[in-house]
Amino acid sequence: MDDYTTMMKYGENVTADANTQDDPQYMFLRERLKALKDGWEELHQMWENRQKHLSESLNLQMFLRDAKQAEVLLSQQEHILSKAETPMNLEQAESMMKRHETFITTVEANDDKINAVCQFAGRLCDEGHPAVDKIQSKAEDISDRRSANRQKALAQLEKLRDQLQLHQFLQDCEELGEWVQEKNITAQDETYRSAKTVHSKWTRHQAFEAEIGANKDRLMKIQEAGRELMKEKPELADIILPKTQELGSQFNDLETTTKEKGERLFDANREVLLHQTCDDIDTWMDELEKQIEADDTGNDLASVNILMQKQQVIWLLF
Repeated sequence: MDDYTTMMKYGENVTADANTQDDPQYMFLRERLKALKDGWEELHQMWENRQKHLSESLNLQMFLRDAKQAEVLLSQQEHILSKAETPMNLEQAESMMKRHETFITTVEANDDKINAVCQFAGRLCDEGHPAVDKIQSKAEDISDRRSANRQKALAQLEKLRDQLQLHQFLQDCEELGEWVQEKNITAQDETYRSAKTVHSKWTRHQAFEAEIGANKDRLMKIQEAGRELMKEKPELADIILPKTQELGSQFNDLETTTKEKGERLFDANREVLLHQTCDDIDTWMDELEKQIEADDTGNDLASVNILMQKQQVIWLLF
């Protein structure tokens, strides 16, 4: 480049003299310099064209490389989304929910890479890249797949939330149902018929009745949760409604059984108390009879006075 500039400057100086305008040698030299200048400009233009083509090719290959990486990410997302399952219990629902939330976080973290590819494609298209159709088509495909994955991921998140609520409700129903069955066994126990233990059993049963009443709030909360779920997700009514009805019926049966047992225990306890009272009175009367029938009439004034006082106390008891 420096040699060409130096030579052209020197040639222009040589041929600039007005006295050499008609000299054939100088005229030939001027033609040579003009041909050299035209050739040099043509060569420069060829270089610029080559540089442009290489730059366009480089941009295309960089775009294809980045697009390929984006497509790999999207394929991985699609693979994970295609393996969606329905949880069978609360533990599975919680585990799947956590995994899906982690997946969405990863998708959002990788979204910058997808955006970079789409923005690069937009710049190349705005610059009029020769492969604009190919670039635009691939960028649109990537953008469409990204949107489809995002929508599918959010839809699965919503479904998992519904399943988590449902299985939480079902577990609450199961736990309360097991509690009701356990308490039913206690409520149906007939060993209270023993007179020796009926009072203590009646006392314990009062505490048992209080426990049943206190736990009715659990039933009401579950029923309310069921109504809310059916309101939000009517399609779950076929699962929820039978559960709440069955649980309500079981709890009503427990309350009825508990109440009936309480009445029987009360009657049995009252009978025991009556017999015990009669026995106490009999014992007391026997004791009084022994005191009245006693032969001791006292040996002196003091002892006689004591016996008279006892006699007066007995009289006051009648």
